[in-house]
Amino acid sequence: MNQYSIKYSINITSYTFTNSLNQLQLIMKVSLESQQDQGCSALESGNTTVTNSEYVKLQVDDHSLYGRFIKRGIIDGRISTITNQLLPNYNNNGESNQFNNIQSYIGIGIRSYRRLVQLDPDFSVLVDQRPASNSQNESTCSSSKTKKKLSGAQIAGIVIGSVAFIAIIVVSVVYHIYKKKKAIQFNKQVENKLKNMN
Repeated sequence: MNQYSIKYSINITSYTFTNSLNQLQLIMKVSLESQQDQGCSALESGNTTVTNSEYVKLQVDDHSLYGRFIKRGIIDGRISTITNQLLPNYNNNGESNQFNNIQSYIGIGIRSYRRLVQLDPDFSVLVDQRPASNSQNESTCSSSKTKKKLSGAQIAGIVIGSVAFIAIIVVSVVYHIYKKKKAIQFNKQVENKLKNMN
């Protein structure tokens, strides 16, 4: 068992199936909550390339609950394949993910059985180096957390853009004054020539 793992077993006793081709879906709610007044939460799921197993990761700030989907269970004393499915639209109570609380539902598909199903889910609590606000997936943040600081490149872009804008304004004003001065000189020359002609 890995360090920081949360280990528990699920035993389901006999269930009456109407047909031996039917399946039972066990729905598990997985949630992670923080007592902080501000923060971010994110949900991630997919396949790992190393172990080729499916996972779900719930993250609130820098704490994560990582669940690896199990592919086998003991059904009526024999090791059998089971299916897992993330249920993004399953929500009985109208709950929604918050900046300090995130949940997900997992459906575990179990083929028909007679006596007993034994499942052994695998969850770990991790501390992430990257907070949920920097998650590659969409994160939900409190309003004070969404005010991010500007990066150095963004600040440099703003400064360069501002300097260029001011330079354009200065050049435009100088050019306008120059043209106006030339127009006044031209008008004086024309007036002088007209006076000399009279």
